[in-house]
Parts: sequence; structure tokens; C-alpha cells
Amino acid sequence: MLKWVATGLLIINVGVFLSIGSQTDYSDEVSIIRPIGVNEQAMLLLGEIEKPPSSIQNPAATQPVVDNDTDIVEDTSTNGVVARGLSAEQDSSRSTELSILPTVNDQETQTPERMYAEQQVTEICFRVGPFGDEPSMEQASAWMNENEITAETVMGNSREIKAIRVFAGPFLQKESLQRYISELKIKQLQFREMNRELEYYVYGDSETGSFISFGYFHQQELASKYLNDLQEIGIQAELEPNYEIVGPLYWLETTVPFDFADYFQSRQWADEKVKTAKIEC
Repeated sequence: MLKWVATGLLIINVGVFLSIGSQTDYSDEVSIIRPIGVNEQAMLLLGEIEKPPSSIQNPAATQPVVDNDTDIVEDTSTNGVVARGLSAEQDSSRSTELSILPTVNDQETQTPERMYAEQQVTEICFRVGPFGDEPSMEQASAWMNENEITAETVMGNSREIKAIRVFAGPFLQKESLQRYISELKIKQLQFREMNRELEYYVYGDSETGSFISFGYFHQQELASKYLNDLQEIGIQAELEPNYEIVGPLYWLETTVPFDFADYFQSRQWADEKVKTAKIEC
């Protein structure tokens, strides 16, 4: 009995297989409809979008490729976006380098006291003088020693203006000298109208020429004014300072701490002619 049952099931299976195979043969007249490509991921709602798998859950999701510049290119298969960045070792090394840098207060670094701390002057050099004699110089030197200031003595001569001459010339020929004097006699009348007296005298020799002097002045301002008065009435003249050598004279050169410089420079010495001037160190 079982034998006939098995035989019947075999016949039924063969019939079903033949019927299915006959249905898979498509005729040439049947057209195949291809599915249209749709970005299903883009059509999902925000709540339906699945989170991309992490690198721990799916190690094969990213495939790092190293280029020539030590950057890492990551190709994420979920959204097709290529991300560039630093490797983990480089990122950790850079963060370590930044972490060891000291913190800086920008307000403190921008203050003039800090910006120019290295450029601040600590000492200033001065020259004191001239002293007309050694006793006056020694008195000033003693005061410096009391204030722990070391000074060096400098000796020399000084050229000082003795007077300023108003003159005309030189006249190398007697004819030109006489012609100029004739004009002066005419100009004397105009000068008297200005309540001034025109006085002059001739000096010089045949080698250097003759000069006409209108007088000496000890002040530059008075000499310049007199010259302008002569030029207003048409008399051509010039100024000539005469110097005299005075000496020997003495100076003290010293170096003073910066915080003591103002007091040192304002000190009044015994001689009014003695001045304190800054010099290069």
C-alpha cells in the first residue's frame, strides 16, 4: 500500500514541476517592464531615516585611503559623502602640542610696559659744564661722589662770540671804495630822518682789500636790526661774527640711572654758565 502512495506522490510532483516550467517561458510578444530607479533614501521622512551604522558595528562601512599628504579620505557608503581629515595619531599629536602651550593674556601682552620692556632705557649720559676753573669743577664732582655717581673730566677750549660786525666790502680798487663812500654821504641824510646816525670807518689792506665797518654789536638781534635799517635806504652790508677763544675749560661726563636722570638734569650748579646736556652713551 505504501508503495502505491509513494508512486502517486511522485506522479503529482512531476506534474506540478511541468506546469510551473511551462509558465516561465515568455513569448516574444510579451514586453518586459523595467523598474524606474528611485532614490528611496531621499523620499523617506525625517523620522524614517535610519542612523548610519557606526564604525564599531560595521567596520566595512568606511574604507580609509591614504594620499600623499598624510590626509585621510573616508568614503561613507551610506550617503556617498567623502570626508577629509587628519588621522587619529596626527589629531592626538596636534592636540598635545597645543595643550602644552602656556596660556596668554592678550591684554597684558598689548600693554606698552610689556611690549617695550626690553627697549626701556636704564641709564642716561650727561655732560656738565663748562667750568671756568678747577675748583668749581671739583665742587661739582664732590656732589656727584656723594650721590654715588662717577664722572670723567674732559678739558678743552671754547670759541665764543665776542662781537658781531656790520660791514661792507671788500673793495679791491680805490675807485670802487670812493664811489661807495660818496653814496654813503648821500644816504646819511635819509638815515637821520630815521633818527639814526650813520657812522663808519675804513679798515683793511691792499692784499685783502678795503672794508667799511658800520660798528660792533654784542647781541645778534641788535646787529640784525641795524642791517635791516641800512638795507631799507639802499646800503648793501653784511654781518660778520668775531670769535674769541676761551679756555682752558672743563666738563664732567657721567652716566646716571634712569630714575635719577630728571633730578640730575634739573640741578642748579654754582656757576650759572654751567649747563647739563644729554649726550650719547
